[in-house]
Amino acid sequence: MSDLFSLGAIRPQDLTEVRVLIGVEVVRLACGRCTEEDIDRLEDNVDAAEEAVKTGDLERRTRLNLEFHKMLARMSGNSLLMAITDGVVTITKQFVDRIGRTPTSYVMPFRRRLLKLLRARDADGAAAEMRRHLLQQQKLYLKAAANLEASGPH
Repeated sequence: MSDLFSLGAIRPQDLTEVRVLIGVEVVRLACGRCTEEDIDRLEDNVDAAEEAVKTGDLERRTRLNLEFHKMLARMSGNSLLMAITDGVVTITKQFVDRIGRTPTSYVMPFRRRLLKLLRARDADGAAAEMRRHLLQQQKLYLKAAANLEASGPH
């Protein structure tokens, strides 16, 4: 899959649409199937990402933010969703490397809200929260991609 992105066969819109479609259903399944220990590990990831933000370690923050989505996929218990999510995360990393950093102040508050919804086993609430988050990211990513495109060849 990542080769397709490298070759330009996957448009930014394709990636962001798939992130929304997959991410929402992954979190819905994860909410019903995860253990308290799974949620604790996810919270550890959020804590570590917040620390990376505070210390300015952007590379670590990005790695932890992408790992967050892989962890949710594992929590879903669906091996195919895990594989698909892994591919989508790999392409997302390539995409972010290409477009550069985008504003992220909304990410950690979203993750804290999502953790509460997971602990409450509120699958519909968690899915809605993930959808709002990914749609917000989609707007930022597509704007950054359009700005990059407008600035000419690289």
